[in-house]
Amino acid sequence: MKFIKHYYRLPFLFITLFFLSGCLYDFPPSKPSSQIDTWLLGQWTAQDKSGKIFEAVITPINNTHYHVTFCDKDKNNALPWEFEGWISRVGNLRFLTLQSLSSNPRFHGKYLFLHYELMKSETDKENGVIARQIRISEPQLPASDITLDSYHLRQEITKKANQGTLLLPDKAPLGFSVWTRTGGEITWPKQRLF
Repeated sequence: MKFIKHYYRLPFLFITLFFLSGCLYDFPPSKPSSQIDTWLLGQWTAQDKSGKIFEAVITPINNTHYHVTFCDKDKNNALPWEFEGWISRVGNLRFLTLQSLSSNPRFHGKYLFLHYELMKSETDKENGVIARQIRISEPQLPASDITLDSYHLRQEITKKANQGTLLLPDKAPLGFSVWTRTGGEITWPKQRLF
Protein backbone atom coordinates (compact mmCIF):
# COMPACT_ATOMS: atom_id res chain seq x y z
CA MET A 1 0.00 0.00 0.00
CA LYS A 2 2.81 2.43 0.82
CA PHE A 3 4.30 2.08 -2.65
CA ILE A 4 1.01 2.43 -4.49
CA LYS A 5 0.21 5.87 -3.12
CA HIS A 6 3.40 7.34 -4.61
CA TYR A 7 2.11 6.58 -8.09
CA TYR A 8 -1.02 8.64 -7.50
CA ARG A 9 -0.65 12.40 -7.43
CA LEU A 10 -4.24 13.00 -6.32
CA PRO A 11 -4.78 14.40 -2.84
CA PHE A 12 -8.34 13.15 -2.33
CA LEU A 13 -7.51 9.52 -1.32
CA PHE A 14 -10.88 9.15 0.41
CA ILE A 15 -12.04 6.23 -1.68
CA THR A 16 -10.37 6.06 -5.08
CA LEU A 17 -6.98 4.85 -3.91
CA PHE A 18 -8.53 2.03 -1.94
CA PHE A 19 -10.68 0.78 -4.81
CA LEU A 20 -7.94 1.09 -7.41
CA SER A 21 -5.32 -0.55 -5.25
CA GLY A 22 -7.48 -3.25 -3.72
CA CYS A 23 -6.46 -2.20 -0.20
CA LEU A 24 -9.74 -3.09 1.40
CA TYR A 25 -9.66 -4.99 4.66
CA ASP A 26 -11.46 -8.23 5.46
CA PHE A 27 -12.23 -7.04 8.99
CA PRO A 28 -12.77 -3.65 10.65
CA PRO A 29 -10.48 -2.44 13.44
CA SER A 30 -13.52 -2.68 15.77
CA LYS A 31 -17.26 -2.57 15.98
CA PRO A 32 -18.68 0.89 16.79
CA SER A 33 -16.77 2.10 19.83
CA SER A 34 -18.62 5.37 20.39
CA GLN A 35 -21.68 7.24 19.28
CA ILE A 36 -21.45 8.99 15.94
CA ASP A 37 -19.53 12.23 15.73
CA THR A 38 -22.26 14.66 14.62
CA TRP A 39 -19.56 17.03 13.39
CA LEU A 40 -19.06 14.64 10.44
CA LEU A 41 -22.69 14.84 9.28
CA GLY A 42 -23.28 16.74 6.07
CA GLN A 43 -22.24 17.13 2.48
CA TRP A 44 -18.48 17.32 1.92
CA THR A 45 -16.38 18.08 -1.15
CA ALA A 46 -12.74 17.77 -2.11
CA GLN A 47 -10.88 18.70 -5.27
CA ASP A 48 -7.81 17.03 -6.69
CA LYS A 49 -4.92 18.83 -8.39
CA SER A 50 -6.47 18.38 -11.83
CA GLY A 51 -9.68 20.12 -10.70
CA LYS A 52 -11.89 17.03 -10.39
CA ILE A 53 -14.48 17.40 -7.65
CA PHE A 54 -15.52 14.59 -5.34
CA GLU A 55 -18.49 14.61 -3.02
CA ALA A 56 -19.36 12.61 0.08
CA VAL A 57 -22.63 12.78 1.99
CA ILE A 58 -22.69 11.48 5.56
CA THR A 59 -26.07 10.95 7.21
CA PRO A 60 -27.01 9.19 10.46
CA ILE A 61 -28.63 5.76 10.41
CA ASN A 62 -28.85 5.62 14.21
CA ASN A 63 -26.75 6.88 17.11
CA THR A 64 -23.78 4.62 16.25
CA HIS A 65 -23.92 4.23 12.44
CA TYR A 66 -23.67 6.47 9.38
CA HIS A 67 -24.75 6.04 5.80
CA VAL A 68 -22.03 7.38 3.49
CA THR A 69 -22.25 7.98 -0.25
CA PHE A 70 -19.28 9.01 -2.37
CA CYS A 71 -19.22 10.12 -5.98
CA ASP A 72 -17.01 11.67 -8.62
CA LYS A 73 -18.95 14.79 -9.64
CA ASP A 74 -17.38 14.66 -13.13
CA LYS A 75 -19.06 11.30 -13.82
CA ASN A 76 -22.71 12.30 -13.99
CA ASN A 77 -24.07 8.85 -14.88
CA ALA A 78 -21.99 6.87 -12.42
CA LEU A 79 -23.74 5.44 -9.39
CA PRO A 80 -22.30 6.60 -6.07
CA TRP A 81 -20.40 4.21 -3.85
CA GLU A 82 -22.31 3.46 -0.67
CA PHE A 83 -21.09 2.49 2.78
CA GLU A 84 -22.26 1.88 6.29
CA GLY A 85 -19.89 3.64 8.66
CA TRP A 86 -19.04 4.05 12.32
CA ILE A 87 -16.35 5.38 14.62
CA SER A 88 -13.67 2.89 15.66
CA ARG A 89 -11.16 3.69 18.36
CA VAL A 90 -7.76 2.15 18.78
CA GLY A 91 -6.10 3.66 21.82
CA ASN A 92 -6.44 7.43 21.45
CA LEU A 93 -6.91 7.28 17.67
CA ARG A 94 -10.30 7.64 16.00
CA PHE A 95 -11.07 6.12 12.62
CA LEU A 96 -14.05 6.45 10.35
CA THR A 97 -14.64 2.80 9.48
CA LEU A 98 -16.60 2.14 6.30
CA GLN A 99 -18.10 -1.15 5.17
CA SER A 100 -18.79 -1.32 1.44
CA LEU A 101 -22.41 -1.87 0.41
CA SER A 102 -21.38 -2.39 -3.22
CA SER A 103 -23.12 -5.19 -5.09
CA ASN A 104 -19.76 -6.02 -6.70
CA PRO A 105 -18.49 -9.15 -4.88
CA ARG A 106 -14.94 -7.81 -5.06
CA PHE A 107 -15.88 -4.93 -2.73
CA HIS A 108 -19.05 -6.03 -0.93
CA GLY A 109 -18.66 -6.30 2.83
CA LYS A 110 -15.02 -5.18 2.73
CA TYR A 111 -13.76 -2.43 5.02
CA LEU A 112 -11.65 0.62 4.82
CA PHE A 113 -10.85 2.86 7.71
CA LEU A 114 -9.55 6.37 7.66
CA HIS A 115 -8.07 8.56 10.36
CA TYR A 116 -9.85 11.87 10.54
CA GLU A 117 -9.02 15.13 12.22
CA LEU A 118 -11.32 18.08 12.63
CA MET A 119 -9.54 21.17 11.37
CA LYS A 120 -9.90 24.70 12.63
CA SER A 121 -13.00 26.27 11.08
CA GLU A 122 -12.40 29.19 8.75
CA THR A 123 -14.80 31.93 7.72
CA ASP A 124 -15.59 32.24 4.02
CA LYS A 125 -15.03 35.99 3.59
CA GLU A 126 -17.15 36.17 0.46
CA ASN A 127 -20.27 34.58 1.98
CA GLY A 128 -19.61 35.09 5.70
CA VAL A 129 -20.11 31.35 6.32
CA ILE A 130 -17.93 29.26 8.59
CA ALA A 131 -16.29 26.48 6.57
CA ARG A 132 -15.83 23.21 8.41
CA GLN A 133 -12.96 21.04 7.24
CA ILE A 134 -11.67 17.56 8.00
CA ARG A 135 -8.29 16.09 7.19
CA ILE A 136 -8.53 12.44 6.20
CA SER A 137 -5.50 10.17 5.97
CA GLU A 138 -4.92 6.52 5.36
CA PRO A 139 -3.07 4.47 7.97
CA GLN A 140 0.35 3.37 6.75
CA LEU A 141 0.01 -0.39 7.12
CA PRO A 142 1.62 -3.14 5.04
CA ALA A 143 -0.56 -4.71 2.34
CA SER A 144 -0.27 -8.05 4.16
CA ASP A 145 -2.47 -6.62 6.97
CA ILE A 146 -5.62 -6.61 4.81
CA THR A 147 -6.49 -10.15 5.94
CA LEU A 148 -5.87 -9.67 9.68
CA ASP A 149 -8.78 -10.19 12.05
CA SER A 150 -9.90 -7.20 14.15
CA TYR A 151 -7.80 -8.13 17.18
CA HIS A 152 -4.54 -8.49 15.23
CA LEU A 153 -5.34 -5.43 13.13
CA ARG A 154 -5.66 -3.34 16.33
CA GLN A 155 -2.34 -4.76 17.53
CA GLU A 156 -0.65 -3.74 14.27
CA ILE A 157 -2.22 -0.25 14.41
CA THR A 158 -1.04 0.19 18.02
CA LYS A 159 2.48 -1.01 17.14
CA LYS A 160 2.76 1.40 14.18
CA ALA A 161 1.30 4.27 16.23
CA ASN A 162 3.85 3.66 19.02
CA GLN A 163 6.64 3.65 16.41
CA GLY A 164 5.31 6.93 14.98
CA THR A 165 4.86 5.41 11.52
CA LEU A 166 1.08 4.90 11.36
CA LEU A 167 0.17 8.35 10.05
CA LEU A 168 2.08 10.61 7.71
CA PRO A 169 3.31 13.93 9.12
CA ASP A 170 1.04 16.98 8.68
CA LYS A 171 3.38 18.46 6.08
CA ALA A 172 3.55 15.33 3.91
CA PRO A 173 2.64 16.15 0.27
CA LEU A 174 0.69 12.90 -0.23
CA GLY A 175 -1.35 10.50 1.83
CA PHE A 176 -4.13 12.75 3.04
CA SER A 177 -6.92 14.97 1.77
CA VAL A 178 -8.86 17.94 3.09
CA TRP A 179 -12.63 17.90 2.76
CA THR A 180 -14.83 20.97 3.19
CA ARG A 181 -18.43 20.81 4.34
CA THR A 182 -20.64 22.43 1.72
CA GLY A 183 -24.19 21.26 2.33
CA GLY A 184 -26.88 22.31 4.75
CA GLU A 185 -27.70 20.74 8.07
CA ILE A 186 -28.41 17.02 8.09
CA THR A 187 -31.43 15.98 10.11
CA TRP A 188 -31.90 12.78 12.04
CA PRO A 189 -34.05 10.03 10.54
CA LYS A 190 -37.74 10.15 11.40
CA GLN A 191 -37.61 6.87 13.30
CA ARG A 192 -36.52 7.09 16.91
CA LEU A 193 -32.85 6.52 17.58
CA PHE A 194 -31.68 4.46 20.53
